[in-house]
Amino acid sequence: MRVTGLPDSLRRSTTAAAFVVAVVVSVLPVPVRAANNDLRNGSVTPSSGTTAALFTFQVDYVGAAAISVSVRLSGSASGISTIPLALVGGSDTDGTYAVATTLAADTYTVSFRADASTQNDPVENIGTLVVSPQPTPTPVPTPRPTPRPTPTPTARPTPRPIATPTLPPGATPRPPVATPQPGATPGTPGTPAAPDASGSLVPSATEGTLAGNPTPSSTEGGGNVPASSSTDPNAQEASDTESSAGVGRVVMLAVGGALAVSGAGYLAVLAVRRRGRVNGGSG
Repeated sequence: MRVTGLPDSLRRSTTAAAFVVAVVVSVLPVPVRAANNDLRNGSVTPSSGTTAALFTFQVDYVGAAAISVSVRLSGSASGISTIPLALVGGSDTDGTYAVATTLAADTYTVSFRADASTQNDPVENIGTLVVSPQPTPTPVPTPRPTPRPTPTPTARPTPRPIATPTLPPGATPRPPVATPQPGATPGTPGTPAAPDASGSLVPSATEGTLAGNPTPSSTEGGGNVPASSSTDPNAQEASDTESSAGVGRVVMLAVGGALAVSGAGYLAVLAVRRRGRVNGGSG
């Protein structure tokens, strides 16, 4: 650059100063840029839980374009594992990264790490996460079915014993009275006599036989012969012998009656005479 009106010595001094400033400016920005990559607001939700819980890891990144952001878990029993996070808001130079996952039972040390395209790779530690085993569920008891009540058997009534009459000492028991069977024909053996129209009992054939009379079918020895005009097989016609016997009975009854009257009259006369004698002797 040529400045008109300036001496040569001044031009040389101005050129040297500009060179020095350019060198200083090119050297100073390096440490300033290295402090711009950063991780902020790292968290895990919930802060503790069981193996059934879903844990969400989240962190904010600011700086040069991020290549990847991840969470590092260092377990006391399961060792070290790295889980990548996804960009859920903003950009790769100023954005939010998160991931949700389940974990095995263990005690973990949690830290976030970002791999930047240039400059530094920031790291942020957030503490310890405890994951416990899931408790065994208590089994629900199976309800027992209610037993049905056993029906009470109905007691059958006990039949009462028939009381036997007690006979006094020396008494003779009477034979049971035979009850005639319905529909029995009068006059047959073992059947009681049936009453006739006048109310008197008609002797059966058995009764006539037991009394000494011959059976209706026998005509020998002056037996009775059934009446020819009667439909009753028990009806009998009177024989000659029975007719004469009836007349003899009437005569005997008449003579006996006359004798009884005569005797009574004679006794009455004797009683009168005796009474007269007694009265005359006392006079």
